[in-house]
Amino acid sequence: MARLELDEAELRSRRSFFELGDDDLARLASLRPLAERLSGAVVDALYQLLLGHSGSQAFLRDATVVARLKALQQAYFLGLFSGVCDSRLRRGAAAGRAHPRADRAIAQVVH
Repeated sequence: MARLELDEAELRSRRSFFELGDDDLARLASLRPLAERLSGAVVDALYQLLLGHSGSQAFLRDATVVARLKALQQAYFLGLFSGVCDSRLRRGAAAGRAHPRADRAIAQVVH
């Protein structure tokens, strides 16, 4: 699978599209302590929702995999509050490439 490369021009374009300025990044970074306190509960609630559906249950049967995914999700969530846009987008792009594979697997179980 090809790696998505986001150069500085693409990052500027994406930030402009979402109207995400330096002041917004600073506000997000200032909320990091709150995000750290809540991240475990946020991720647990997400996985409780996911595991409440039979399609997701079938895909997320392995407790070790679920634990690893929850750790990755928590790191991603906290990364949103880093105050840095480039590394978050690159990590998010990598995670986003895995979602179509998961969607196909879940679609096969649901249908």
